[in-house]
Amino acid sequence: MEVFTNNWNSRKYQIGYALSGGFIKGFAHLGVMQALLEHDIKPEIISGVSAGALAGVFYADGNEPHKVLDYFSGHKFQDLTKLVIPKKGLFDLCEFIDFLRTNLKAKNLEELQLPLIITATDLDHGRMVHFHRGSIAERV
Repeated sequence: MEVFTNNWNSRKYQIGYALSGGFIKGFAHLGVMQALLEHDIKPEIISGVSAGALAGVFYADGNEPHKVLDYFSGHKFQDLTKLVIPKKGLFDLCEFIDFLRTNLKAKNLEELQLPLIITATDLDHGRMVHFHRGSIAERV
């Protein structure tokens, strides 16, 4: 597993979006993103955690924010996941991973149209990790 380090990229970005988690809040970001785009405020990089990473990956894959909502209307979180006794996480995400692979053009983070950094928690070691490379479906 490749984990992001603080010195992975020395480029300075003028505008970036930081998208928080919390299922509904993660998708509320899409309305703000749409409003910013309507005022020609476009990000050069996106960072997200949990639902924010999910909204960010669809946007970074070239989808307009309103289209991202279209992908998820009619889907409930529980339709795409199953609660499990933790081994690698709190949910069995097989159906969710299939959903991502079906609906995203890019398969790896480095293939996205915009740089995206995904923040997660390493449950084995209780620490924060950041990803900027690798399989989108496994990282989100």
